[in-house]
Parts: sequence; C-alpha cells; structure tokens
Amino acid sequence: MFDTHAPSQGPVVLTRATTHPTSGADLLVATHKRDGGRAWRMTASYDYGRNAYEQHRELALALLTKHFELSPGRCWQLVAMGHDQNHYFHTAETANADVVAAIEAVQ
Repeated sequence: MFDTHAPSQGPVVLTRATTHPTSGADLLVATHKRDGGRAWRMTASYDYGRNAYEQHRELALALLTKHFELSPGRCWQLVAMGHDQNHYFHTAETANADVVAAIEAVQ
C-alpha cells in the first residue's frame, strides 16, 4: 500500500546523457514534468574530468533552483536517487537552507 504521508514525496527530476545532434558534443539533460505534461528542461556539457553522478545531481538541483522559487531561507535538497540503464531519477524536497549549508560544510 502506498503511504501518502511518507517523507520524500517532492518533485522528481530525470537526468540522462545524450549527444548533441549536430556538433556531436556529449551533454546531460535534466527534465521535470508536471501540471498537465508541462516540462522544464536544462542542458549542460558533460565533463569527463568529473564524477558522472555528481554532474547529474548538480544539474537536477540547478533545474529546480532556476525554475521553482522557494520562500526565503528554504532550498531544494535531493533526498533520494535511483537509476535505470539510461536515466537517473532524483527526488527532491525543500529544506532549511542554513541546515543544508552546515551539513555540506561538514562533508
């Protein structure tokens, strides 16, 4: 049974790797769909000198931060991630920005 009161039921962002159709450049694409199929997308160049997981994570957060403004003192935090053969799926929720910054400073 699906628990409608479970934590971490925020927006999901799908990220994937692809190739630009004309230049052949390797890209990452993040997509979030909602509200009757409306989609928000963001694209970034793939950097082979960096960890792929971190690049997907950063792009998912960047898409949410750019397109979905939060109240002062709040920020997006990724709380779960899954993947299949072609995509990463990131679940986000809002959090206290000061707490998130303190946790990231320790890591």
